[in-house]
Amino acid sequence: MKQNSSRNTGLLATTLFALLLAACGGGGGSDTSATTPTSQTAFAGQGVYSGTTSNGAQSFISIFLENGDAWGIYTGTSFGLMQGHGAQADANGTFVVSNGIDFNLGNRALPLQNLSATFIPKSTVNGTATYQNSSLGSVNFSGAYQTMYDTPATLSSIAGSYQGAGGTLTDSDEFSITVDPSGKISAIGQYGCLIQGSIQPRPSGKNIFDVTVRFDSRSCGRSDSATGIALVNNGALIVAATTPGRTDALVGVGLKR
Repeated sequence: MKQNSSRNTGLLATTLFALLLAACGGGGGSDTSATTPTSQTAFAGQGVYSGTTSNGAQSFISIFLENGDAWGIYTGTSFGLMQGHGAQADANGTFVVSNGIDFNLGNRALPLQNLSATFIPKSTVNGTATYQNSSLGSVNFSGAYQTMYDTPATLSSIAGSYQGAGGTLTDSDEFSITVDPSGKISAIGQYGCLIQGSIQPRPSGKNIFDVTVRFDSRSCGRSDSATGIALVNNGALIVAATTPGRTDALVGVGLKR
């Protein structure tokens, strides 16, 4: 993957992300009390939430899976991914991810001291990401539940061709993405980088897919893999994945052609 114009790629990514947010379903139901899950139940705050951050991100989508894993994708003055594993409830009923990383794409990875959030299930989320580097302070985020999360993922809903943009910590490019009916995904960048892998509905029964991809060594200058998630709604696609050891991340967005 070669470096593309950061201005053009950033504008495209922001536009596509805004279109995805516009395509998302509305807020959730009338449940107005926060719930603390037990070890026998799925994570109570699971869902897709769209909103904003306190540091000026134009769009912020937070995705909390049934196992408590957290993914947050943002655009604005920068484009990136916050990711952490296994949110646990503290004594106050606040859910805390203790191993989060903010992958500021095209820039650097910023370890988080913690990422905490409170939920009104199927309604809202409010949270704070605090950086290990105290000089960076913290970022607040909020979002409204998107009912598209409750539609079961199917290969027929994601199969097709997409045009979009993607980035890692070191590179960004415009991509043509194809998902075939069996779940094989292939993306080729404007500068020739080929990324291939598989995408399958997550067993949770929600509108989330599991993704595994690998960079082609000859065309991308790297041969590592990345695993993560994807979601699709009304022809708009988001893919977010991290490499082994979470040393890098890949985020791609696209619109079906």
